[in-house]
Amino acid sequence: MVKKRVKALVLGENEKLCEKIRQVLQGIAGIEYILSSSEDTKYARSIIESKINDVVIIEESFGLSNFDKIKSIIIDNNRVPFIVISADLRAEGEAWMRVGATDFLQEEALTQGLLDRALRLSIEINKNEALITSQQINVSSSLRLSALARISSEVIHEINNPLAVILGQASIMNRVIKSGNLKVDMITNGTEKVMRMGTRITTIVDRLRGYIRKSADHTFERVMLSELLDEIPDLCHRRLQKARAELVVGDIPEELAIDCSPIEISQVIVNLVNNACDAIAPLARRKIEINVKQDKGNAVISIADSGNKIPAEIADKIFQPFFTSKKAKGGSGLGLSLSRDIVVLHRGTLTLDRESENTNFLIILPRVHEIDEKEKVTVLLVDDEPDILYILEEELSERSCVVLQASDGEKAFELIQRNSIDIVISDLKMPSCDGEELYKRIQSEIKKPPMFVFITGNPDMSEDDLENIGASHLFHKPFNSRELVEKVLATFLEESKKAA
Repeated sequence: MVKKRVKALVLGENEKLCEKIRQVLQGIAGIEYILSSSEDTKYARSIIESKINDVVIIEESFGLSNFDKIKSIIIDNNRVPFIVISADLRAEGEAWMRVGATDFLQEEALTQGLLDRALRLSIEINKNEALITSQQINVSSSLRLSALARISSEVIHEINNPLAVILGQASIMNRVIKSGNLKVDMITNGTEKVMRMGTRITTIVDRLRGYIRKSADHTFERVMLSELLDEIPDLCHRRLQKARAELVVGDIPEELAIDCSPIEISQVIVNLVNNACDAIAPLARRKIEINVKQDKGNAVISIADSGNKIPAEIADKIFQPFFTSKKAKGGSGLGLSLSRDIVVLHRGTLTLDRESENTNFLIILPRVHEIDEKEKVTVLLVDDEPDILYILEEELSERSCVVLQASDGEKAFELIQRNSIDIVISDLKMPSCDGEELYKRIQSEIKKPPMFVFITGNPDMSEDDLENIGASHLFHKPFNSRELVEKVLATFLEESKKAA
């Protein structure tokens, strides 16, 4: 009978123990152990990296410190099983077991059978772990491909919606142009819708590409709710038509805006409207209403349909991943769960209004606070780059802020002494008096210091560096000027409320 060969590497300085291991392993039926030994970690590392060993036997005096030098090769990279043998009766194996040893044996109790079983078990454990890891990778890959297939299908559907709007608008404009009865307003509105839908398609495709790269983009921008909700009837047109349902969008408070990823919030609302279409399709009365109101510092979006309220036993589960009441129709049970996750990322909530007589979902999102005309904010911009000053002034002026400018810290401090400044947005590095000097001078000499925001082109500048200076607001160049101004003003209003 041909013996199975098992290659084992013995690591240790105790030659006597290494020789004993050789003797113990000789003559085992059905298996031939081929041993090599070393006390040199560099040599051991190269041997293990070559993957010629099935198991490693470590003599305990080799030490954990030496083991740390080769641990990554044994465990992380090659997953070679190892057992530890000690000549010291007082030694305990707990520390070795914690770092991944499959067994710890005392030299005094070392027998052929015991060592053979330990080695065989170690190899078997390692094979099982490798198999489990391989299966986990396969399952993960399968789930990812399945999710990608599902998302691709949804993306095709999402693209078809704005594409239908584009084709419809193009057809209308084509007829108007051919008739010779040009209506500027109609053409303008039509082209604006086409551009919005084209941007939407681009964003959807980019998000699919981002999913494949595992790097979803959550860039927020200021969005008027009236503009966002204006697109919903067009995007849901096919589903509404199929369900023969009426969608009514109520009055939206003027100038009500939110910071959001518009594509994501729009998809959440579309998902809720589509769910409502499915729910009320069999009913005699098929109506869906979207209403918006302001509640303190929030925008509240209500999506209600004419169907009965969701039963309590289902309502308790609807936001659980993979729960669906549409199994016969192929529902995945991911819609509401993912929608809630998206809203949470926007610092909001998605809930079911259990007090409503009908099915009514509520999306609550923090609104963008407008500056009160009576309480205009005065902002001092400090930068030696005229273009930076111009861009920020444009954004701030659009929000009714009073804007002052200075090209260095000295001039800025003179303006602060002569004016009541609410916010300073300053470059960190400038000739003459830089941002850090200006900040420290303001803190020490101005009785009521304004909120101070640093901007910098130094990519190595961190929040920790900022803390060392004593400040707490930092933006890196290049920045989105609109996003910077929104965040700065929102933070200022929030801090002002706390102080009041």
